[in-house]
Amino acid sequence: MKIPHNSHGNNYLCVVRVKNTLTKMGAKSITFSNEDYLNFELIGINSREKDFRLAWFLNKDMRWSLERMKPYILETKEQNSEHELFKFVSEENHFTIHLISNRSLQGALIPEYAQIEYLLKVEGREDIEELVKQIRKINNVLAAFHLSQESLKHVSHLFFD
Repeated sequence: MKIPHNSHGNNYLCVVRVKNTLTKMGAKSITFSNEDYLNFELIGINSREKDFRLAWFLNKDMRWSLERMKPYILETKEQNSEHELFKFVSEENHFTIHLISNRSLQGALIPEYAQIEYLLKVEGREDIEELVKQIRKINNVLAAFHLSQESLKHVSHLFFD
């Protein structure tokens, strides 16, 4: 089942579990489970550096090749916000990294983490705590921490690929 995300035409595959119980109207209820489609980990990063400088430091120290992408525009009922986005795909090790600015002039991408400047979305890596430790060692990183998916209220804002 494809679920539309925004007006840019992006669709995302999501596993749906359908309960076999019928409601009064005869329709089935659909339940989404985070484990079905949250196949990524999230790292919060605070740094005084501009987004492109942080990407450069991450590339240098982590041996990545984060590349600037088209800014991600989050469209909500209240307003639109634009967030700088960088991406690295490791074909060799089968993982993907997205670095995105959490804050913009219009507000936070993930409001429940508004105090965090940057988000690192990590797909395909199991060693998240080790990755956080390595990022903390970078001189221009003030703080880095693994963010809990259970506390994400705006998880749909993270599907920008």
